[in-house]
Amino acid sequence: MRLASPPAAASGVRLAAAGALPPPQDRLPQPPPLAREAFVGHTLSAVTFGPGGKGKTVDAVMWQAFLQPDGGAVMRRWDTGQNAYAPAVRTTWELRGERFCLGQSPSGASGPACGDLHGGGTTRHGIGADGRSMVKGDLKPGNLVAAARP
Repeated sequence: MRLASPPAAASGVRLAAAGALPPPQDRLPQPPPLAREAFVGHTLSAVTFGPGGKGKTVDAVMWQAFLQPDGGAVMRRWDTGQNAYAPAVRTTWELRGERFCLGQSPSGASGPACGDLHGGGTTRHGIGADGRSMVKGDLKPGNLVAAARP
């Protein structure tokens, strides 16, 4: 049996060819590229959500990293068992395009943590380089990691 398709006029919808882009005046404006200078001297405070361990569906890790001009960073993460921040550790950071990397993972896993960041102003969000995690946070001027120490 052969099914006839309705004429385009009957549906009232005209479909564009696959992969065709709308004219430039109809496209949404794109945010400006992330600038490394906007991160230097700021604290990135964020929560990273990733695959859970030990029978959990999702793990959430709250962390802060003060981003220094030389590529160094001072990072700390929230220790839920102690209900306080763990001692700060020194690590590195870099931003290449939208790819943001910390030399040490905030989750405590070995190796660096990288993800593609988006957003404008002070809000940042992104997807982990592994495609299995996401981050939501903000960027504020100054060293909030040191300022919060007793």
